[in-house]
Amino acid sequence: MSGPAVCIAALDRPALLALGEAASRILRGAAVEVTQDPDSDILTLQAPEGRTFAVLPLCVNSASTPVGAPAPSVTVDPLSGVATLTAPDGSPVEVMGAPPDFRQFLDLLAPLGVTGVAIERGLFTAQTANPNLIGVFRLGFETFGGGGSPRVESLPDGTARLTYPGGRTQMAFPVFEDLTGLLEFLPAQPGVGGAEPHADGTVSVLFRGESFRLRPAFTVGPPVAGTTPQIIRDGTETFSFTGSDGRSQSLTVRR
Repeated sequence: MSGPAVCIAALDRPALLALGEAASRILRGAAVEVTQDPDSDILTLQAPEGRTFAVLPLCVNSASTPVGAPAPSVTVDPLSGVATLTAPDGSPVEVMGAPPDFRQFLDLLAPLGVTGVAIERGLFTAQTANPNLIGVFRLGFETFGGGGSPRVESLPDGTARLTYPGGRTQMAFPVFEDLTGLLEFLPAQPGVGGAEPHADGTVSVLFRGESFRLRPAFTVGPPVAGTTPQIIRDGTETFSFTGSDGRSQSLTVRR
């Protein structure tokens, strides 16, 4: 696995307890046990009835700590997909969805041609033997049981389900590689009334008074010099977006 492009936080015991208390209150009183793997820094939040969450805690600038002690809460930034949990003392803990086990995660992706995965804020970039071909995605916060044998399944809605050894499953959501460029490009097009990103990687677009949902593909093509941001129609519901870096990514458009 490549080195992370973000700062991963190692939490001390008091911070873990505070996070567990915040999660317990958010889950309406359900006791939540929080542990952090010393090697990967992955946090596992174990709640009653088999609910399990796997996340990576991100470093938070102390200047962003809120004043006072608001009620424990969780908010998700639709642009980055990062969730902020507010502890009982008012301090924020930012987390992103993570695999429950990095080695198992890489083993699942290896048959797909993935040679390594870089961690960035709120997303993962999968690297392949072809340095120009990458995949960009987020992982869901919660893992589920009963998935069967280890595999990666492509689902009809464009997402994927990962099943780890032991049967736990986790959702993967493709993300626009140049999301900022797309959000700048769309409103400038005729008939587009606005664009709004979502934590699941999709973007809502209002076009001529109708609402559409754009879902990117996992794979992002090689950069092409001299190109400008554009959307090209490849099929009835399939398009491709070329970002400011010249990389092209397929997308589907649905109401």
